[in-house]
Amino acid sequence: MDIVIIFMLLSSLTPILLWRHSRHKLALIQIPFVVGMWAYFVQAASGNISHFILPVSFYGNLVFAEAAIILVFVIGRDLEKRKMRKNLHIVK
Repeated sequence: MDIVIIFMLLSSLTPILLWRHSRHKLALIQIPFVVGMWAYFVQAASGNISHFILPVSFYGNLVFAEAAIILVFVIGRDLEKRKMRKNLHIVK
């Protein structure tokens, strides 16, 4: 259960990371998933899960956040390195 909460906290920070890396549309798309994820967690902790949308939102946000973190940290760094190399060629 602790790992799920840690991953939920990281998933909640993902829209902020996306916003800082100029991926505004993806950040805005993920915000409803974050709200749904926490609503599902509260309902599951209290023992009454009543909606179909909340579990889909929970698991969808976990997958979406993982993909966004990979996009920001792995692919984003490669793009930054390419930009730096390109700028170095221009300066020379």
